[in-house]
Amino acid sequence: MSLANIITNAAAILGTVTGVGSKVHAYERYASDEAALRSLFVENSKVCGWTLTREATTSQEAVGGCRDTHIIVIRGYYSLDDSANTEKTFQDLLEAIRTAFDANRQLAYGTPTIYAAHSSDRMSVRTVGHCKLGGVLLHYAEVVLNVLELV
Repeated sequence: MSLANIITNAAAILGTVTGVGSKVHAYERYASDEAALRSLFVENSKVCGWTLTREATTSQEAVGGCRDTHIIVIRGYYSLDDSANTEKTFQDLLEAIRTAFDANRQLAYGTPTIYAAHSSDRMSVRTVGHCKLGGVLLHYAEVVLNVLELV
């Protein structure tokens, strides 16, 4: 187990969720203009992009090592179209992501299977709203996963 495995497996699990698409980045990405936005987050003519990062880590002594709890933040960006009710679509997608992670608390992925975490809490939605990225108004969310790593 390591932070790198946690982030890598979390990104892979996120990428398996129907509707997430292929624009999943295992680190923070930034789009300062529309060209960067298209390159990093646009697929099939719509924005649907995701980034993962560690926000913080707490550490406690334990017998034979320590227990690190990593706060992993997944940020999501999604095309906003009020007439198409994309708010509901985005909210449903966030729930599908939570369901996928709740079913895989050790962040297991790959062949052979790599268990990246000792355990994780249920995923929380910290914020849902709107943001501008590359000059485009989008749906935005942060979902948070507390992951326990035994070191």
